[in-house]
Amino acid sequence: MFLVAHIGYTLLTAEILAHLYYWLFLKKKNLEPTDSWGIVHFAFLPLIIGALGPDIIDKLISEPITGYGRYIGHSIPFAILIFILFIAIFWKKPTVYSALILGWIMHIILDTAGFIPWFFPFVEYNFQSKTQTYIELLFQPYVYNNEIGGFLCILFLAVLYFRRGFTLRSFIQHIFTFSPK
Repeated sequence: MFLVAHIGYTLLTAEILAHLYYWLFLKKKNLEPTDSWGIVHFAFLPLIIGALGPDIIDKLISEPITGYGRYIGHSIPFAILIFILFIAIFWKKPTVYSALILGWIMHIILDTAGFIPWFFPFVEYNFQSKTQTYIELLFQPYVYNNEIGGFLCILFLAVLYFRRGFTLRSFIQHIFTFSPK
């Protein structure tokens, strides 16, 4: 998958999980319905970083060296190390580390249609050499269908939040703060 699909599906998942959390745990405390606003209960920037993290590591750093687009960033042991690191750094801000973890897990789940070295470096894998360029991949129906789906998720959430009274200014402010609204 590509950029828009990873971001869109991750944001929609965060929205759904935040609403489930509200209905399962917070509704009993008689909180206002506005307290159930989904994505704002996650730190937005770490959510996006997590959604793109495996590709940032593998496609930008590992691929020029190894020639493989899915390498250590897509493995579970590496993901666990990243989770431990973020929890250690942001242990007082669960909205930050939970957002990164959710984004990273969603990225790996969304990539399961292809080859993933789940337990690298503990298991030996036959890494596939790169056979198609990114431009060639863009013309594959599964790629642009996923990108269109990710865009529709982002569009749906943008309309949803702006109808709730979320302004562009408050959204930009939320992106650069590591705390919920």
